[in-house]
Amino acid sequence: MFMTLESAFESATYHARQWFGNTKGMAAVEFALVFPVMVTLYFGAVEIGQVLTLNRKLTNIASATADLVTQETEITDDQIADIFVAASSMIVPYPSGPTQIVVTSIAADDDGSTTVKWSDAHNGSAKSEGAAIEVPNGLLSPGESLIMTEVSYTYDSILNHFVQNGTVLTDTFYLRPRRTNEIERN
Repeated sequence: MFMTLESAFESATYHARQWFGNTKGMAAVEFALVFPVMVTLYFGAVEIGQVLTLNRKLTNIASATADLVTQETEITDDQIADIFVAASSMIVPYPSGPTQIVVTSIAADDDGSTTVKWSDAHNGSAKSEGAAIEVPNGLLSPGESLIMTEVSYTYDSILNHFVQNGTVLTDTFYLRPRRTNEIERN
């Protein structure tokens, strides 16, 4: 029995309709296509949440450190060491090792030029005494001083896919001394 071209075409379209009309296993195929996208979105959201939480903690550390320093009229080595310990503990549950804190007293001369009066650092480098330093415009008038706290944290992602390892998060906070014009360092 010979098949004509017309019967061959009808047979092919019949089998094609049956094959495309078969919905068995469709949910499994959809799941296989959607699952990697959903997992990627989930872990991406978790990673971004971690970075945002850590960034908020750095802002709190910078603010609290500057606040504690500006409450004093003079500050000693023991006091600044205690402030650094307290500030470093605020990073919990993240490791405190990558946290760098620099506290700097900045004063403006009568001509308005700003210089470093003293600086201390935790896990970082202090600024050189007497060095010129830039502050945002309008923040410091001639004859005034302020405390600048810089906090940085090197974030290493556990996934290393959504956030690059070694990402440095930073924050800077400025406050004026509360009880004196300039905080002395002893």
